[in-house]
Amino acid sequence: MTDAPDTGSTKAPSAAALKARARRVRRGETVEAAARKRTSKASLQGMLQIPLLETLEEAGGRARPSDLYQQLADRLGVPDDLR
Repeated sequence: MTDAPDTGSTKAPSAAALKARARRVRRGETVEAAARKRTSKASLQGMLQIPLLETLEEAGGRARPSDLYQQLADRLGVPDDLR
């Protein structure tokens, strides 16, 4: 038996694949920057999306909206007088 290195499925991406990936990343960054310029403020949906998904995950992945209101308000730091 020989101790030859395993060259099976751990093949490195080709130079062409790396260049293509870099082009896709640059294109994505350009498109995202252009979209951010068109939107002067963060949308309400954008501000709520991640905290809402995190709160939903903590609730086991399923919950009624009324079950999440207090936890989401706590996470977002909404003052009690505005709840």
